[in-house]
Amino acid sequence: MSDGGKEVAERLRDLVVTVGDKSVRNKGDISENVVCGTFKGPSSSGATEEINCKHPVEGNFVIVQLEDTGRQLSFNEIEAYVEC
Repeated sequence: MSDGGKEVAERLRDLVVTVGDKSVRNKGDISENVVCGTFKGPSSSGATEEINCKHPVEGNFVIVQLEDTGRQLSFNEIEAYVEC
């Protein structure tokens, strides 16, 4: 994940990444998705952060969310990789 400058970097903290077949569209319940990893942060300006799953997981959706809802989440770029 790449941030967009100092102000955004300071907000890049307390993230949870889940993987699964449930999506947040239409307020879907994503509680069945597997927690892949977390990032406590904060990040630093211009940094690239990596969150790797400790174990192989399967799913159609990768969801990055904040642990609390009082902040806005913003990225310049997110990449997800799979091993075949």
